[in-house]
Amino acid sequence: MQPDVAGWAGLLCAALVVWAAATWIPVLRPLRVPIAVAFAVRCVTALVHVYVAPLPDSSGDALGFEVRAWEWSRNGFVAALSRFESGAFMYSWFGALLYSITGRSPLLLASANVLAGAMVAGVTGALAGELAGERAARRTCWVVAFFPTLVLYSAMTVREAWIILFLVCGAFCAARWQRGGGRIWIWVAVASLLAGSGLNSALLAATAVVVMEALVHETHRFSERPTTRAVLVLAGAACVVLCAAALAAAWGRENLVWVIRPERFARVQMGFATGRTAYLQGLYVDSPWDLLWQTPIRAVVFLFGFPLPPETRMDVLAMLDALVYVALVVLIGWRMRVLWHDRAMRALLGTVVGVTLLFAIFTGNHGTALRHRAKVAPLAVALVAAAWAVTSPTPRRRTPRTEESGSPG
Repeated sequence: MQPDVAGWAGLLCAALVVWAAATWIPVLRPLRVPIAVAFAVRCVTALVHVYVAPLPDSSGDALGFEVRAWEWSRNGFVAALSRFESGAFMYSWFGALLYSITGRSPLLLASANVLAGAMVAGVTGALAGELAGERAARRTCWVVAFFPTLVLYSAMTVREAWIILFLVCGAFCAARWQRGGGRIWIWVAVASLLAGSGLNSALLAATAVVVMEALVHETHRFSERPTTRAVLVLAGAACVVLCAAALAAAWGRENLVWVIRPERFARVQMGFATGRTAYLQGLYVDSPWDLLWQTPIRAVVFLFGFPLPPETRMDVLAMLDALVYVALVVLIGWRMRVLWHDRAMRALLGTVVGVTLLFAIFTGNHGTALRHRAKVAPLAVALVAAAWAVTSPTPRRRTPRTEESGSPG
């Protein structure tokens, strides 16, 4: 068996990028040790997957994405470049570009995910630090470094690690803006979330939350009358929804298409409720009223459900994973007063809820739910760490106006 030079070179390059980021980016510098551990854990897991035994959940989409990348790469780089499409297969397109240069190497493709997974740990820690200080940052980074499903999906050839990275980067930039950074941060947050929505359009829900928060904040500059502000916000909300739906139809090609094509709603739900671990079969949305009463049910099953009785390793993992989300929700609920009185934490909570609900509406399989709820896990961990690090519900805000008022005239 010939050594996989491309795969090992990919891991080396990933290690160098992680080291450079943790050394040169100021918000990551205090988190160098947990980031390095996160990289090592994911690197070892990827090597086990390639050389020892396949990881759980690696025979479905993970294999399909990798095979498609190999097929698209066979006719060279230019042909692979022309295969670009958004949605699920954007990841395969990225893999095809790599393969067209280096040849087929699942370890190389996985090394890109190892890089993304390690950066998720660092950026999520930086997010918690932005919300509540360095102690919360360190705790968050360590938890994310060892979070089982985040490690799992950062070590195989699926798109999850990159979706999560775009999501947490967007959340960090939005929090930096909330804490008094310039407007450039809100634009970077929107750009990051829109880029991630190309891999999965559910990130458009996070984009909508961030844009709405900015809209509500900026309307105070145009009018002091509550009625006028309410009209501006409602008009802006309608524009946000329509733009997100139109963008989803052409960019993410998933989930939000039903907003402009309601007749596809139930059909999309049926398509996702397949397989041995399917749930809530027969419970589909045929009217706005159905959406209203079914969404809470779907959200509960999405977050806390698992196959009964457990028959495989993935079933056991799903059961243990569901217990983790029970703990996260309880801890968030326990400190809701603190979260609600802090503008940045409240906005992050809205992002978590928005993305979770959108995934819950269209997920109908416990295996898929395990993968999708991992996308909001880092944000939930950051929320818990930040909420429990703050001892008072007094909002922690740092604005330029406040800083100027404290300086001599």
